[in-house]
Amino acid sequence: MTDWIFLSLLLWCFTAQAQPHTDDYWTDYESRALGKYPQVTYKSSRISTPLVRVRKWNESCDPHGYVLMSPHGERIADNKLILLDSKGNLVWWQQEQGAVHNIQVQQYRGNDYITYWVGDDEFWGHGAGYYKMLDQTYTHAYTLTAVGDMDGDYHEFSITRDNTALITAYVKTPWDLSAYGREDGFIWDCVFQEVDVETNDLLFEWRASEHFRFKDMAVNSWAAWTGHAGDPWDWFHLNAVEKDSNGNYLVAARYTNAITYINGTNGGKRIWQLGGTKSSFNDISAGGASRFVDPHAVHWDDDEHTSLTVFDNIDFRSWDKPKKHSRAAKIELDMLRRTANLTVDFQHPYNVYGRAEGSVQKLENNNYLINYGSAPVYSEFSATGDHLCETHWAPMRENEGILESLDAVDTYRIYKSRWTGYPVEPPIVLSKPEALFLHWNGATEVRSWQVEGRGAFGKSASRYITLGQYKHDSFELVVPLSPAVAYASFRLMALDGTGKTLGMWRVDHRGRVYESQYDDAARAALLPYLMPVIAASLFVAYLKWRNYRASKGTVWIQEKQAKC
Repeated sequence: MTDWIFLSLLLWCFTAQAQPHTDDYWTDYESRALGKYPQVTYKSSRISTPLVRVRKWNESCDPHGYVLMSPHGERIADNKLILLDSKGNLVWWQQEQGAVHNIQVQQYRGNDYITYWVGDDEFWGHGAGYYKMLDQTYTHAYTLTAVGDMDGDYHEFSITRDNTALITAYVKTPWDLSAYGREDGFIWDCVFQEVDVETNDLLFEWRASEHFRFKDMAVNSWAAWTGHAGDPWDWFHLNAVEKDSNGNYLVAARYTNAITYINGTNGGKRIWQLGGTKSSFNDISAGGASRFVDPHAVHWDDDEHTSLTVFDNIDFRSWDKPKKHSRAAKIELDMLRRTANLTVDFQHPYNVYGRAEGSVQKLENNNYLINYGSAPVYSEFSATGDHLCETHWAPMRENEGILESLDAVDTYRIYKSRWTGYPVEPPIVLSKPEALFLHWNGATEVRSWQVEGRGAFGKSASRYITLGQYKHDSFELVVPLSPAVAYASFRLMALDGTGKTLGMWRVDHRGRVYESQYDDAARAALLPYLMPVIAASLFVAYLKWRNYRASKGTVWIQEKQAKC
């Protein structure tokens, strides 16, 4: 009895470390009692992921979407893609050799893919890398690169309605900067390209230097130490691009403080601009629809192209002024009257300030997911701007009435999407005398596990007995084992919500997993093909047996005749 009490307490400790928490744990989390970057560890894998806190939950939030993020920063030693459920539980992770950004679920030719950028992000404010797409088995399906003598940047990687890909690049370009004291200067020229996913062929290219001048910028980012080959001048800073059904492009850039609409068929000329030094619209909401500072994401909100959403970092460079909190905004445009009106201002009730990065996404239930970039928090709002749900994945601090990042950890964008994952890799199992610890990385359809065990000695060694059926409600399953039984092997069955077997494996006492994944449908599909093979094999065996008996009979007759 004492053993079972001790075992229960031990297993409680193991399972408690992998659970997200709510308001009850808010104080110790934000006070850094758990550290500057609290993490969850697992027994069945040597990984660690952010300890996620659900600060606020409302049943109006989408409970079925999966949250995609790629944390990075000074306190994060590795580069991981992370998929969480709506309550912050880990569902899937993948390690990459380089930095990863901009992970999301996108559709290409009717199929869902996890897409992201991977590469070197040690440049100030941009990256040099390439783009990857994983199918629903988490198998690498496509790799895309920037076309020409340039590397792909992480600020944008989106699949268009035309089944093409939009990507960005920062290109080191010689430039006459004599007006700034550098005749043989260099700039980062911001480029976006539309490429064919199958062939990586270039379909369209746009360069900021061909359509904007330095004096068009709302913010002059020139500094005396910049503008040379070792540190080109980042004068434009492209943040986001979206292609619409008209074949044109929405562009958000840091130093324009504006949203620009680019013609996709007339050489990339500007059609209009919202905000910045040359706004094409009269803001009838007292600046709320056009006074952006470092807009980091922009999307059309409707198919008629009458309203858009933007994530506005706000006050990025006003270090000498009181800080303001970041926001997302929904803006209605009247193209005939050339007016812009702020229709929804997504204001965070705790005044979260994201110094850089960030995103806004319209969800399937018409809610909006807002990620605050360099502030480790994402929130879900109603269509009318009500703050519904909030999740933190690292501690924050209050500074002059503003909630901001406590330490240098952030994620460029966060998305929430429906996703179905069918991993081809088997579960990972750690076998201990007191328990089995296991996870099946990325298996979104598992709802329960049936676990069976076979002993090493005595009656228990003759067959598998059911140890239990366990609800699948966290990344790692802990199966308690009786200390009185020495197990030789185990059998695992992953079940979906209807009880269908998604996979079955045999596990030895060391935790090594055997047998491939088969589901009930696969077995049923194979049966018609296997039956003729089995019948033919039996018939061949019968013929061989009959021939053998006939030959033995002939030999016996011959031996009898010889004796006579």
